[in-house]
Order: sequence, then structure tokens, then C-alpha cells
Amino acid sequence: MKISQTYICATREYNRLEKHLPAYYFRKNFEWKAGDRAKIGVWCLGFYELYINGVNVTKGRLAPYICNSDQLVPYDEYDVTAALQDGKNTIGVWLGNGLQNNAGGEEWHFHVAAFRSAPKFALALCKNGEVVLETDESFVTKASPITFDDLRSGERYDARKETLGWNLPDFDDSDWANALIAATPKGKVRKITAEPIRVTKILHPVSVTKTPSGKYIYDFGENFTGVCRLRIRGKRGQVVKMLHGERLLHGELDIINIQAWGVRGRKEYDQMDIYTLKGGDWETYTPRFTYHGFQYVSVDGITDEQATLDLLTFEVMHSNVKTRGDFVCSDVTVNRIQEATRRSDLSNLFYIPTDCPHREKNGWTADIALSAEQMMLNFDVDKTLTDWLFSVCQAQDERGAIPGIVPTGGWGFEWGAGPAWDIVIAELPYEQYHYTGDTRMIKFAAKTMKRYLEYVETKRNEDGLFAYGLKDWCPPAKDSSDSPVPLEVSDSITIFAMCQKMILLAQAIGDKALEDHAASIGARVQAAYKKKYIKDGKSVISEQTAIAMAIYYGIAKDCNKTLEKQLLAQIHADNDHFTTGVLGARVLIGCCRIWVKRIWRIR
Repeated sequence: MKISQTYICATREYNRLEKHLPAYYFRKNFEWKAGDRAKIGVWCLGFYELYINGVNVTKGRLAPYICNSDQLVPYDEYDVTAALQDGKNTIGVWLGNGLQNNAGGEEWHFHVAAFRSAPKFALALCKNGEVVLETDESFVTKASPITFDDLRSGERYDARKETLGWNLPDFDDSDWANALIAATPKGKVRKITAEPIRVTKILHPVSVTKTPSGKYIYDFGENFTGVCRLRIRGKRGQVVKMLHGERLLHGELDIINIQAWGVRGRKEYDQMDIYTLKGGDWETYTPRFTYHGFQYVSVDGITDEQATLDLLTFEVMHSNVKTRGDFVCSDVTVNRIQEATRRSDLSNLFYIPTDCPHREKNGWTADIALSAEQMMLNFDVDKTLTDWLFSVCQAQDERGAIPGIVPTGGWGFEWGAGPAWDIVIAELPYEQYHYTGDTRMIKFAAKTMKRYLEYVETKRNEDGLFAYGLKDWCPPAKDSSDSPVPLEVSDSITIFAMCQKMILLAQAIGDKALEDHAASIGARVQAAYKKKYIKDGKSVISEQTAIAMAIYYGIAKDCNKTLEKQLLAQIHADNDHFTTGVLGARVLIGCCRIWVKRIWRIR
């Protein structure tokens, strides 16, 4: 479909925590002859809902995507032939902020991102393959009852401001304002193939309790992701506040774990949805342009009579990926770990793979690099991860560096990355190719890998090793940045592992230049590492992560039997407990897998 060059918006102002701006309606009437084939293309920066003659035809929640629009412009396409009628028709668009106008992302500098603007979109309607309608100033717009919406901070809805029939052909829009022409985004247009975000199940409260402060705690029995559907009848102007969280303290909802990384302690903006009643009959409300991670909802502003079990319904939602595999055994604990793993995977799939669904909602590169294999075994995430890896490649800077979070507005290059995070550019293509034989990720990421290897060359120290970025993260009983493993150890082994994967990937697509460059760097770092950190077949650093990484990635493969004995001795010396962070934990378990395979071969 032809790409529309005309983007429109309702305002040029930013949505701010200090000054809220509403989500806007847009509409346009047009004539149509029944029987003609109709397609609509939508290029949107922000979130949208698309309506044809009042019917929501949007692919799912939070459409179209979450991205940096200076790097990627997401595109959706719809066949709307069946939705159109002979004569007058109406296109309606409800536009929210998404990441394009993320007031609640200030911790990661999204509020000052270069790509930031009021949400905007372009649209084109095709009849039998020819464009017959595009966005321009003839589209009209008006503020909707959503008075504030933010990806991280929640949504506010004033039902007294509803405009009934706004997306229907016979609606009178004579007092609506004309849309404004917006700047064309800089990013590369990409048709989104990632699975849409859908409601996959409904949870009902298992209990409702009144707290000492007079609020009501709704417990849904499961910690998951989504939004709550409110059904209530009350007085006009009644304000209902719904605060979402994961745990209770002294009977009240405790969100300190969310506030610690939330909107700098602004309590009204930590997973809070607020609804103002229009009054009279029963009314329902479901947030459109946000989502939360929670098990409990603290409700304020309702009466004892309104605090019934059917006041709230939990609409569980996430990227609608299909199950690829599962695991069950006779051990209840192992089964619960598997179930928790799958729930965590789904809760952190909202187009992009995130680190958490409440505090940050960021696409941390290390999190998915560590989780990619098990996610691909559990779910068909190929399309979702392919689209996201495209964003990772687009985020690479002129030096060849990769940010620690993708998308980003610039945060995560100077702090928050490093080899164990950057390895995602090889890990995702490797796991996809390993399990499916698909080379698509390899082909479009090859250029990114080459540029990253050039960047790596600039980071080598005088010992021929590497030490930049984050260490082994989250060791138990220690500060996250206080890993006992030297950064030079974890970084150098990771660079070696990355090079080994790149060699295999290059061979898969016949890229000799990438293969040779990766092999050269890998051989040099292996020799330098063995010279400094392997003595008499043992690791100089006697710590679980250092030894396990050396074994798992084979940087001193000829010494593996001695290293394995050293690792077992170190585990016993640590009272048979983990001392690793996230990097060591994965490979320590991986070493156990290697040992189990060896035992089975002996049998």
C-alpha cells in the first residue's frame, strides 16, 4: 500500500504529569459503493483504536506497537470490505499517547526523548488497490472522556464527557475542530507482524476486604497483567480510584516495590486508574491505553453497597502468542516453577519483551538474552522477537554500541548495557536458528553484528580483555552492582561466547567476513583469558559464576574436567547455595544439564 505522507494530530502540546491533556477522537465521513474491496493502512505514533461505522476493527489492545519513532514507524493493515456499507460511512480513530508521549517515563528520560511529540497518525483507504482517502486537515477532532493516559502511569476517564455516537455516519460534528498537520516521523516504516495484544482470560475476585483506612482490597488470586473492567452504578461526579499492586502489608496494598522505580514516588501515578461517574444507570469502564501488573486492586471512593465481588473483573492480556511446548512431571514444586515461568513470560510480552509489567515496562536486552531459549521452547515468539530485534538493530549508535533498553530515547548507552546485555544481537538469531532453522533474524542482524565487533575492538584493554558495562546482576544478599565476579571475567567470557555464536550464524548465511572477524576476536580473547585467569587447569577466580561461565562457554575447554571439580568444591564451600547473579545462575544450571547428558551417555 502507498505510504501516506500526511500525519495529523489534535494538539502540539505534550501530556505532562503537571498538566494533563486528553486522548482525542478523530473522524471522517466518506461515500462508498458496496462490493468494492477496501483496505485501510494505519501508521501511528501513540496507541490507537480504529472504528468503521462505530465498530472497533483494531487488531488488539495497545495497537500498533511500542517503539522509538525516530527509528521505527509501525504500520498496520486491515481489510474492511465487510465493515463498509453502500453510501455514507465513517472512519473513527481514538488516539492515545503510547510511548510517543510518555510523561511517566522520566526515570529513563522518555519525557525528553528527541522523538517525543503529541500522538499522531496517518491513514490511507484503498478501493480495489487505489488510494481514495488519506489523512489531512479535513479530519475533525475533539477531546474524549479519557482526560489522561500513560503507558506507565495509568488512565483517567470522566464519563460525564462522553460523546455518544461520535464514530457513526449521522453524527453531527459541526462543532469539532479540524486536525492539525504533524511532522512526518524519521523512522523506517515496518509492517508489524508481532502477535497483537489480546485478552486471553478473565479473572474474578476471590475476595473483597475492607481495610483499616476504608479502602477495599480486591484479590484476584493470580499475579498477572492487564486491566480491570469496572461495573458500577452511582451518583454523578463520584470518583473511583483503582490502585494496582502485587502485595499486602497490614491489610493495605503495599506498592513500595513499584514506587521505587516508578514515577519518582508520585503516588497518584503508580498503576492508578481513575473513573468519574456520569450517574444514573449501570456504567462500565475498561482502560484502553495502559496496562498493569497486579494481583490486588485497592479501590477508593466507593460505598459498602458498591463493594461487591462483581464490581471489578480482571481482563488478563498480553501478546497473543501460541504455546509451542510445555513441561509437566511428578514433582509439584518443579511444575509450579514451570507454571510461574510461563506466566512471567506472558506478563512480560507486550509486543516487546519487558523486564517487568509494572515498575519499568522496559525492553532490557539482557533479560531476553537470558530467557530467549526457554521462551522459544514454551511459546511461538518468533514474530514478536523478530520485530523487536529489528528495533534493537535500529537503536545501534554510530559507534556500534547497543543500548541496555530497547526502545530507548537515548538512555542506556553510558550505563545499563555491556557485553552480557549486548549479546542479544547474536543470542536471538542463534536460538531461532537452533530451534527452527529460520535465518531471517541472522540476515537482517548481520550488519549490526559486524558493526558491534568493530566497536568491541575499541574496548579491548592492555591485557587483551574487556571490562565495560554491567556486572553479574542481582547476586543474593548483595547490591545488584556488587557482584564478587570481576567485570573483566564476565565480559571477556561473554565476548568469547558471542563470537562463537556469530561464527555459526555467519556460516548459516555464508557471510565469510562476519565469520572471520568473529573467529579472530574469539581466538584472541580466549588466549588472553586463559593466560590471565586459568592456572594449572583451574580458574584463578574461585567463585561460582566465574567457573561456571568458563565451563559452559568453553573458553578453557581443555581444562573442563578440572574446572568442574573446582566448581563442585566451591558450591560445597558456599553451603550448597547459589552465590551467582543472573549471568552465573543460567550457566550454572546449564552446567548441570551438561553433566546430566554425560551421565545418560555413560548409561
